[in-house]
Amino acid sequence: MVDTSRTLVRAVELLDCFTPKQPARSLQQLASATQMPRATVHRLVRSLEAVRLLTRSTREGHYELHPRLLQWSFLAGRGLDPAMIESVYLRKLEIETQETCTFSVLSGYSRTTVAQCLSSQAVCRVVELYAPLPLYCGAAGKAILAQFNAKQLGAYLRQTPLTQQGPNTLTSVEVLKRNLEAVRSLGYATADRERVPDGSGVAAPVFDSDNQIYGAVAIAFPAYRADSAQIVEWGRLVVAVAADIQESINIRSHGGRE
Repeated sequence: MVDTSRTLVRAVELLDCFTPKQPARSLQQLASATQMPRATVHRLVRSLEAVRLLTRSTREGHYELHPRLLQWSFLAGRGLDPAMIESVYLRKLEIETQETCTFSVLSGYSRTTVAQCLSSQAVCRVVELYAPLPLYCGAAGKAILAQFNAKQLGAYLRQTPLTQQGPNTLTSVEVLKRNLEAVRSLGYATADRERVPDGSGVAAPVFDSDNQIYGAVAIAFPAYRADSAQIVEWGRLVVAVAADIQESINIRSHGGRE
């Protein structure tokens, strides 16, 4: 008989409490769901946080799964392989644009870049992989956030302060909402020095096989290197690549091979 550690079993029980419908949980919610003493839950959560399996949510007093788990989910076949995304989709996009291209996935109330193809140019954008990034600023984040329904967006805005990240961060709720409406109308998002100084981007949303928002494909570039006409052309390109990635997701979800 396998000697399974009781602590390990309890830790897994806690992780199982996090679902797409409930991505953020409080200590009290975890204690109620698992019927564990609150002190035990608190100790386990601190341990899981220390090894980067849980992280503090933007919702005060709540926790969510750490983006580190995304790496394991890809290996388990629950998502597209980041290496495949880079070599098949982002590499082609980088060749066409000569700019850094990325793929991010939604993770709770943030996004995480899981694949990146760097520009061959001496000066280029570099995005940190597997680090939580905000949804309300930057092209990739807004491409994802624009797909939230009214209830989801309201909950997100109540829990997320629109703090200044770059010189052009949209810190007004009303201005952000109008911007998200434009994203839905265009089919892609643009950002000019919203998340980082001197950085701009263009991004399109990617949906899963249930037509739920999954992530975004983006072109990231220095702000000085593209005019409005170029950005419109790049918007067309990211929409096309997003459609290709979504088709791959649909094929895999139905057990097919690419």
